[in-house]
Amino acid sequence: MADTGPPHLLTGEDFSTPSLQGLMTEEEAQFHCFAEGFPKPSVTWLKEGIQLHDGDLDGTVTLNNRGNGLDLQIHSVEMQHAGNYTCWARNKLGNTSHHILVLVTRKIYF
Repeated sequence: MADTGPPHLLTGEDFSTPSLQGLMTEEEAQFHCFAEGFPKPSVTWLKEGIQLHDGDLDGTVTLNNRGNGLDLQIHSVEMQHAGNYTCWARNKLGNTSHHILVLVTRKIYF
């Protein structure tokens, strides 16, 4: 089968996370990113331009392959999780990305 083109990211609630995320400390967050293309694209998550791996950010990050996508899960959100995240999909014909700004508010106890 011939190569058909660079990857494109899928949209919709189950496929892509909105570009602005407001989180509170101690909650759990999950970001979705799905890409299609042929050849099949590889999907990577970055924070502030640095690739994320399982266990990064003091063991609070988990990456889960899900079909043509890669979910980023943050266990017990902390202030360090605020910042710019990028889902980057690439194959030999090109690449595409989706950016998410994560804002974190400290949970207040009364």
